[in-house]
Amino acid sequence: GARVLAAEGAQGMVQLPADIPLITAQDIQSLLQIHARAPAVTLAPSRNERGSNAVACSPPDLLPLRFGEDSYFPHLKRARALGIEPAVVHRPGLALDVDTLDDLLAFLAAPSCTRAYDYLIRSGIAERVTDAANAQSVPP
Repeated sequence: GARVLAAEGAQGMVQLPADIPLITAQDIQSLLQIHARAPAVTLAPSRNERGSNAVACSPPDLLPLRFGEDSYFPHLKRARALGIEPAVVHRPGLALDVDTLDDLLAFLAAPSCTRAYDYLIRSGIAERVTDAANAQSVPP
């Protein structure tokens, strides 16, 4: 990915996971607006600030990326080791990733005009998940 982009002459890249259902064009615009000239790194942490939900790098292969539960602070550390102070953007649309049941419940708790929310409601999944979570939280 990043090496191919660099080899093709791309000046930068943005990597986003597929599990951030509230992302908007304005979120991406904010990320790009604060991204500095190369060499630069811009990060958008997850709501618990453990994961990285968006990473912009210039050049594209500047930083080895890894994603998962504990990726945000390693990305900060790697950028700083290169002498780069990463820009950080906090946006609700970038913060919520759906990795756990709690994340899914948080997504369902705030109705949105997204395809993901519409699908979860229309399919009945939202009701089943919410009912199951409520049943678990009620003492026997």
